[in-house]
Amino acid sequence: MKLQQKRRAPSNAATTWGPYYEALNPPCLVDIIVNWKVVPKEFERAERLWQQRQGKRRAYETVYGADSESWPTQHPGITLGANAACLGCNWFHAGGRHGSDGDYEQYWKLARRHDASNGAFRGGNDEVPSRTDPAEPKIDEL
Repeated sequence: MKLQQKRRAPSNAATTWGPYYEALNPPCLVDIIVNWKVVPKEFERAERLWQQRQGKRRAYETVYGADSESWPTQHPGITLGANAACLGCNWFHAGGRHGSDGDYEQYWKLARRHDASNGAFRGGNDEVPSRTDPAEPKIDEL
């Protein structure tokens, strides 16, 4: 069995479904057959999620307009199945996550935190507030 790096999203998908694929499929070593048979299906899954996001963005634009500067928030968080995403940028988080304090944060809460932080919250463990400090992390004004 010959192992190789799992195929990454193509560079032309970097501003569309590429970040979705990367979040769903972190780098790892796989058998050559996986790269040949499985990865194309994973590409399709990421593209389908992106298309769902685009449909929700179009619906959002019918209410708030196509100019994102006039939206109530620049990074409206949404859910796509059991995943968190953003209508204002290509941020995507697969599922929920376990914080450094051991608590589990659900995907819809991650979408809300991304929205409330104006896109600054990206889902990293270092951004989880400690259990002893229940206040939300402060977002520096630019």
